[in-house]
Amino acid sequence: MNLLETIWTSFATDLDRPRLTFLSDNKESTSLTGREIIQAVDSQAAALRLLADPGDRVLLAYPAGLDFAISFLACLRSGLLPVPVSSPKPRRPLSRYATVARDCDARLAITSDRILQRSDVNVSPNIRWTSPDEFGGKRRDDLVRDVSCDGLNDTMGFDRKPDDLLFLQYTSGSTSSPKGVMVSDRNVMTNLASIEAGFQIQEIEPSRRVVCSWLPTHHDMGLVGVLLSSLVHEGQAVLMSPTSFVASPIRWLQAMSDYAATITVAPTFGYHWATSKIARHQLEGIDLSSLQVAACGAEPVQGSVLDQFAKKFAPTRFKAETFYPCYGLAESTLMVTGTDRQASIARGGPSRLNISRRRLREGVAIVVDGHQEGHQEGHQDDRDDDVDTIVSSGVVHGEGRVAICGIATETTLPDDLVGEIRVQSPSVVMGYWNNPSATKESFRSDSPLSDFSGRWLRTGDLGFVHRDELYVTGRIKDVIIIGGQNHYPHDIELAADEAIKGVAADLLVGGLAAFSIPPGDQDLAPGGLLLAMERVVLCCEMPRTFNPAIASDVIEAVRLAVAKTCDLTVDEILLVRPASLSRTSSGKIQRQLNAQRFRNHDFSTIAHFRGIDELDGKVFPDLRRWSSRPGGRQIVRQKIENAILAYIAQESGDETTFVSSETPFADMGVDSMLAVQLSSQLQRWLGVPLSAVVAWSHPTPKTLSQYLADQVFGIEPTERFGSSILENLPMNEEELIAMIEQMNDEDAAELLAQLEGNSAT
Repeated sequence: MNLLETIWTSFATDLDRPRLTFLSDNKESTSLTGREIIQAVDSQAAALRLLADPGDRVLLAYPAGLDFAISFLACLRSGLLPVPVSSPKPRRPLSRYATVARDCDARLAITSDRILQRSDVNVSPNIRWTSPDEFGGKRRDDLVRDVSCDGLNDTMGFDRKPDDLLFLQYTSGSTSSPKGVMVSDRNVMTNLASIEAGFQIQEIEPSRRVVCSWLPTHHDMGLVGVLLSSLVHEGQAVLMSPTSFVASPIRWLQAMSDYAATITVAPTFGYHWATSKIARHQLEGIDLSSLQVAACGAEPVQGSVLDQFAKKFAPTRFKAETFYPCYGLAESTLMVTGTDRQASIARGGPSRLNISRRRLREGVAIVVDGHQEGHQEGHQDDRDDDVDTIVSSGVVHGEGRVAICGIATETTLPDDLVGEIRVQSPSVVMGYWNNPSATKESFRSDSPLSDFSGRWLRTGDLGFVHRDELYVTGRIKDVIIIGGQNHYPHDIELAADEAIKGVAADLLVGGLAAFSIPPGDQDLAPGGLLLAMERVVLCCEMPRTFNPAIASDVIEAVRLAVAKTCDLTVDEILLVRPASLSRTSSGKIQRQLNAQRFRNHDFSTIAHFRGIDELDGKVFPDLRRWSSRPGGRQIVRQKIENAILAYIAQESGDETTFVSSETPFADMGVDSMLAVQLSSQLQRWLGVPLSAVVAWSHPTPKTLSQYLADQVFGIEPTERFGSSILENLPMNEEELIAMIEQMNDEDAAELLAQLEGNSAT
């Protein structure tokens, strides 16, 4: 059976049982039974046939409520292709939908009568904006009873074939270049079967299959994971608006308690928001003991968020093993992997790993102290700074497989190596609407993976497999690469969040976004030279009650925490006002869009830290006027040498003793820590990427300044390490190990090779 047939069959088991319920902000509820849904859908489908032809695309731009579900099913019933989009905002022009409408060639858009009356429909001349009230000529209740279904035959919508296109799902955050994911009937049915198997829905009595969610139904997670899943699996969907949840997250828990929900679905953000905003006194009377599946996805799942939620809401009888971390994306209809529930129940929560954060940046998942079992009471700060806990996104349920592919090599990687997540499954969609180049790029049929044949989806996500379970580490395009090391934005954000809480326990951050800014053609380093490296930027949303007087304390705490935890210098930190960061409809931070807004100076800041402002202009002068003069390279070399000597004198506290530029750094008392600090200052000043141990590679101010001048003027060095490094390395073994740990793999490998060669001779 196809999707529509399956839903209608599920209604037939009890036509008068409520199947869809919407809770308004004032706690009033509106419900529709299976019988009422069928009547409303058939009536609206008949009316739609007078406005559009089979196969036409129809934008569905509804506010939160039940009308979206009726129109979505009515489009399927009448042979139209629904295109879910977000709801228009009051007094905002409808022209912003023109890009999506133009991309899918939609001529019809449906929204609520209330929004239609508040918006200017004349700004989109190629699209007819309407509402069920308008095209039916009557209110919905009258439409159900009176509209003739003469234009609708009994088989329409039920004769759809498995590979027929069902709807278009535009990817989150699509703006100037939207991509419409083409979802077939087979895609949906296969994915719903995976959800059924993963959630173990068949073990729940149909009358108790209640899904409670605040996710928008136009979003893939809300549409497939909540609305369609509940309808197909004979359940009831209890819905509320995202704004209702954000304004008062206790409504979510109250609804789960009132309706004895067995399933809920939310991104990690939702669990974090509920934990931070709900007061303990609000939990009186809340009972979450009926909950069996609390699915969380849409972004890498943070173990600390799950632990804090489980601990805070333990009085409501919430169980940690209820958590169901999962991974998915619209290009695979929705779910790709999900927790093994039986194993999760046995261990008391989802599977976790303690891994080396430093090695993960190098693309290798090294388990530090064994496989972790379920819920963890320990705090991140109680462990080694290099240890990070990562939560499993589970296994494939049903048809399909996952592989990890080398980004550059296009070959399958073994377990515990980080690469791009690739997916092969009947859930993988047909491609992007009217976009063959993007389809060819993401949906690979040329089998780059040597182990498998067929069609694979390139997800653009990074992860690794350990003991058959998938662990997601981030987005390829979001990864920050500094000095050859991969840094994951959520690690930076988590370190910053913990640091801010350390300044004031009641200081709740609304959201964080870490990203890098590549150098532009005209970007200058503080030294006045063209910038040749990326800058790391962190935006932190502060609450409305934030006291600007402690801004400097917050910034300093964040800088130190990120440096200590992630071994990374943050170049700029912005404390921004509440709700400033751009998010997707499911609440996920859009890092790339926020990076673009940063470049456009589009943030209203409470405080703004710029690392370049901390450079001492007397020590690190502007080199611009010297670099373009005849003999400029030698002048710049001398200026760099002077800066190195001045900085060492300043940091050592001895600015009176003369030191020759040919004196080795080791003889000046420069230890490994000061060498790393010197490298950081020089890198920031000159705008060129430098190894953390560049001072040991070129062990005198004269040789180092020569090397740096060559870098500034684009002259390639003949070798990565100067030949004298072997004579000038610190003799202390611990210092040598600490120095090697600061290096990327390539530098460390060459240094070790030189050391081994020297030892052999």
